[in-house]
Amino acid sequence: MDISKIEIKDVNFSYKEVKVYKKNLNMCLEKGSIYLIKGKNGSGKSTLAGILLKIWNDFSGTILLDGKSITNFSREALAETIGICFQKPPIFRDTIRNNIALNDPISVEKYISLLSFYKDLEEMGRTLESELIDTGSVSGGQAQKIGIIRTVCRERSVYIFDEPTSNLDSVSKKEFYDMIEHLKQNSIIILFSHEADAEKSADFIIEL
Repeated sequence: MDISKIEIKDVNFSYKEVKVYKKNLNMCLEKGSIYLIKGKNGSGKSTLAGILLKIWNDFSGTILLDGKSITNFSREALAETIGICFQKPPIFRDTIRNNIALNDPISVEKYISLLSFYKDLEEMGRTLESELIDTGSVSGGQAQKIGIIRTVCRERSVYIFDEPTSNLDSVSKKEFYDMIEHLKQNSIIILFSHEADAEKSADFIIEL
């Protein structure tokens, strides 16, 4: 499923009787642009991601995907359309390759070079076939790189990145922003970040 436009109209969301958004949320997100969404902790950034993935359905207002209500789409269909990268990606007891590919038949090699991850492998004395135990098996920056590569190696219409560069060095940050600049040609890029570099890369900045 290909999505070129997301329209969010007068959306409010309540969780356990606490209103997350202080006012109706309105925005239009289109393919070809990077949208930086800013806000204090608790302002609803993660909630917005959950709504778009139908993890949470208890909201008022309208969300349209290419003119069709999000209620018409299954959670499975949205998961195949929207890729999300968390600030602290989960690391599984498996090889580095499978932590990226998640056992899907994906050739991960061409994506690894995007964030100089081969250099990280050399510094760790590991290969793609080396086994990881859990998040403690890698540094915070290496875990973020695995999460980013895991996300972008799957072609999606929408990519959501939640504080993706908080543990990356300056070189890797530049590589990340170069990468999403290329990705936006065929996708909608949603970025949650407090970093100045994110503002420089964004085409639009939205304050929650």
